[in-house]
Amino acid sequence: LDKCPQQIDIPSCMEQANALFEENKRVSEVFK
Repeated sequence: LDKCPQQIDIPSCMEQANALFEENKRVSEVFK
């Protein structure tokens, strides 16, 4: 159980979520 696929996948998922979050922030700035 050294390298579980899920554990490897979590960082990339976090990066995608963070990128989406940043984009949503930018969009909401435009609509203010």
